[in-house]
Amino acid sequence: MKTLLALLAAALVVAATAAAAPPPPQLVGKWTRTVTASDVRRAHSTKIVPGKTWTLVITQHGSRVSTPGRVAWKGSVVPSNATQVHMELGPHEGDLYDWRRSSGRLTLHARVDPVADRAAVLSGTWKKSR
Repeated sequence: MKTLLALLAAALVVAATAAAAPPPPQLVGKWTRTVTASDVRRAHSTKIVPGKTWTLVITQHGSRVSTPGRVAWKGSVVPSNATQVHMELGPHEGDLYDWRRSSGRLTLHARVDPVADRAAVLSGTWKKSR
C-alpha cells in the first residue's frame, strides 16, 4: 500500500510540474495593434488609453504584451483546443480566447476574460511585424 501511495504521489508531482503545451505555431511571432476607444468601451476597461500601439510577442518559451510607458504583461499562451487559447499574460485569472490567422493578421476574441484591461488590449486584429 505504501508503494502504491508513493507512486501516486510521484505521478502527481510530475503532472503538476509538467510544462504547459506550447502555443500553436501559427501564433508564434511579433504582432502589433492600436487599441481604439471602442475596444476600451467594449471591454469596460478603466486603465487602458485608446490610441496606444501595443506589441504582442508569442514564443514557444514565454510571451508578453507591452506598450511604451507600461510594465509588460508576461506569461504564456496555452492552447485549449484547435481554435482557442488561454492568454495567461498579466493577472492569471481564467480566460479563453478564440483565435484566427489569415495572411499576416491574427484576430483574437475574448470568450471569457475577467480582466477588462487585458481584454481591451488583446481582443482585436493584430498585424504581423518584423
